[in-house]
Amino acid sequence: MSKTELDIVDRVSGDYGVPKEIILSPRRQKEFVDLRCIIAYVLRKREYSLPEIGRVLNRDHTTVINLLKRIEKDLELKSRAEKYWG
Repeated sequence: MSKTELDIVDRVSGDYGVPKEIILSPRRQKEFVDLRCIIAYVLRKREYSLPEIGRVLNRDHTTVINLLKRIEKDLELKSRAEKYWG
């Protein structure tokens, strides 16, 4: 992971008190999926490709597409992600 990618994962991990190993794990609990959505959203705003985001999150690009669709439908989640974009 590059410094930018690591910074985003570390910030989200620290802000929500969830170890980055859990965020990047295969776990599918809503809380962890939401954090992956936030990370995917921020990386996409920074013009990362879907495969690049997938590599950061240990997912394939189709999963990243679904994460991005999910955050577009959830305004509260999207507003939480906006604080990392800037």
